[in-house]
Amino acid sequence: ALAAAQVAATDGVVVDTVTLGREDRGAEASVLNLESPAEARADEPFEMRVVVDSSTAQRGTLIVDRDGDVVKTLDVDLQPGKNAIVFTQAIPSSGFHRYRATLEVPKDGDHRNNVGAGFVNVRGKPKILVLQQNPSDRTLADAIASQGIGVELRGPDSVPARAESLQDYDALVLNDINAASFLPNQMANIANAV
Repeated sequence: ALAAAQVAATDGVVVDTVTLGREDRGAEASVLNLESPAEARADEPFEMRVVVDSSTAQRGTLIVDRDGDVVKTLDVDLQPGKNAIVFTQAIPSSGFHRYRATLEVPKDGDHRNNVGAGFVNVRGKPKILVLQQNPSDRTLADAIASQGIGVELRGPDSVPARAESLQDYDALVLNDINAASFLPNQMANIANAV
């Protein structure tokens, strides 16, 4: 702004200035941002980051709630400038969840800027469709399920016939199944879904 005013002065342009606010506002702290992933899986840990700006070194408390219920209370040591507070969360239920971080500090001129919000869309646990010639052999399905992944095991006579039916799955495993077991539209649906 000073350089622009100097250039304007060389062209004879008069620049008037007005001082806004007070020079010494005292101590101030504010939540600049609450960063969270847009999407997560149920029970899968993810990191959240709260960025706090403080004009002075001070101790305080950061209270984090999810959908109105407090899930984390952290004692924080703030340094002058930007401070990042990182913590881990995991949400057991799927759906859209709102997080709110509220900063409580003793030296603060305006408490209205001490809240940050973020949203996380939680998808259910992954689900895999296993198609195999012999659906009574559960060896592969049980191995996948032991890792906490939902598994649906089907034989050639119960392959989904509609493309949208395959959208319920995160992955499709063809395990020892003959291509002749599929109708042409089923093969096309599988190719499109993958």
